[in-house]
Amino acid sequence: LLLGRSLTIGRSLVLALFGVVLVDPFATFSAGFWLSFGAVGVILLALGGRLRPVKGWRNWGRIQWVVALGLAPLLFILFNRASLIAPLANGILVPWFSLLLVPLILVTLSTLKLPVVSEWLFSLVEASAKLTLILLDWLSQLPFAMLFRPELPLWIWLTAAIGAIVLLMPKGIPGRLLGLLLFTPILLYPPPAPQQGSYMLTLLDVGQGLSCVVETAEHVLVYDTGPAFPSGFNTAETVLVPYLRSRGIGRIDRLIVSNSDRDHAGGVKQLIREMAIAEVLAGETLAATAAALCRSGHSWDWDGVRFELLHPRPDDTFSKANDRSCVLKVEGPGGTVLLAGDVEREAEQRLVERHGDSLKADILVVPHHGSKTSSTEPFVDLVDPEYVLVPVGYRNRFGFPHASVIERWRSSGAQIFNTAESGAIQFHVQAGDDLPAPQRYRMTHRRFWSSAGVEE
Repeated sequence: LLLGRSLTIGRSLVLALFGVVLVDPFATFSAGFWLSFGAVGVILLALGGRLRPVKGWRNWGRIQWVVALGLAPLLFILFNRASLIAPLANGILVPWFSLLLVPLILVTLSTLKLPVVSEWLFSLVEASAKLTLILLDWLSQLPFAMLFRPELPLWIWLTAAIGAIVLLMPKGIPGRLLGLLLFTPILLYPPPAPQQGSYMLTLLDVGQGLSCVVETAEHVLVYDTGPAFPSGFNTAETVLVPYLRSRGIGRIDRLIVSNSDRDHAGGVKQLIREMAIAEVLAGETLAATAAALCRSGHSWDWDGVRFELLHPRPDDTFSKANDRSCVLKVEGPGGTVLLAGDVEREAEQRLVERHGDSLKADILVVPHHGSKTSSTEPFVDLVDPEYVLVPVGYRNRFGFPHASVIERWRSSGAQIFNTAESGAIQFHVQAGDDLPAPQRYRMTHRRFWSSAGVEE
């Protein structure tokens, strides 16, 4: 403009994008970058260059649904979710911020030299901000507030993006409604599930805690929910539930909570709030929900895969609560998994005495995060796994896993992986196939800052 040149709106947007990337090349790694330029681009596509543009409040309302529709494919790619109430929320909150809250804050700041006036105005700002947060919280709790979709191939989302562009074209272009057909793969494409006799084990990275998901052809079992903290942060909400939704899972057939410690049971209440759960089993009584106690000998079969609880027995007594943890064995034609919760030396001894060679497993989620009070030599010798998985937090204050435990498992010939280094660890145990190597999240989703020498 300073040079007196005439620019089209589209070229202005491209120049702005070029300027941002020139100043900050890493901005392209930010979701905000794509959403911001995407929103402006969608508005220009839907409202620019019209012979009879819509005016007034009708135009404002149109902008809201245009942005919601145009950004939906991008939101699904980035977050596996899109807001269904964004047009309503933006329609209320943008004028609220623009016409009231921001001007009120600016006026209040200008009166700082007048304490009596500024104090009254600041109380008004505080009340307005609280009202805004209450409204946002209420909107976010509506049952239809968010639409979740599982992780799908990129071509499906690109097809949907093309469909959104077609729908936002000017009215004069024929066949615009055909853009709706390009959205149908999102609804019709099923997430891949294990075949009959196969299962998928995912040890999630929940920091210093434990949470596993076992999926068969038509059933889902969750073993522990990860930790929760006094601040309100819990990994069921931030890790477990997002993973389940990314897999298209809306119902859990059985939840097993190995013990009532916060790092195992912390997310139970949140998981119950967000997911339908058919049955809950636990090693100890839970405050969050009524649960039947785990009992040795309880077994069931799902889709050609056998599940059996090995511990504890009803009459067992232990000096440590950890030793009452539920121990679960999952066995399919392709391999066996042993989930040992937080059992320590005393419980391991009873498992060895009672089950002997039947403790043998191909994959073991190590007892008690690899503490030195667990993984005793008789237990290590009998389980004799090919893979040992250690659920631990990075530089956790307990020093888990203990060096002597790692050395014990390594001497047995096992390959050892921990969530602090690998992120989530996943096994696809296929019926009739050899046990595959695990997929480790930090290897399959490497970042540009990752060291080439790590986890090679």
